Amino acid sequence: MNSALTLGLLDAELMRACLRGHPPATRFFIALNQSGAAQLCRITILELLSGCASDAERALARRYVGTMQVLELTAPIARRASDLLDAISLPTALTASDSIIAATALEHGVPLYTLSPVRFAGVPSLVATLPY
Repeated sequence: MNSALTLGLLDAELMRACLRGHPPATRFFIALNQSGAAQLCRITILELLSGCASDAERALARRYVGTMQVLELTAPIARRASDLLDAISLPTALTASDSIIAATALEHGVPLYTLSPVRFAGVPSLVATLPY
């Protein structure tokens, strides 16, 4: 785990790993959240809730989300996400949701903690990092 916890945005994949009890993800989430440095964007919450396998998992997801700062989708974020998709060379693994997540991190000037930084490799100026 990173010794210096930095304010950052958590990707849905990382949050799913927490929900499913992956110890490194859970430890990272707890440490970051307790330090007040954990943030989610609204699209990550939607992805997290839509990917739940049971009502119990959804309830747990809601508890996790309830402890975090949520960054809402704004018009500047939506425009930046669109611009990112236009600027990235094809083919790309970056989805529409990924572009919104990346744009949110860029607009707020925070790194993105993700289990798949390669997905975001083509996004200029984005710091997408493995959390552990």
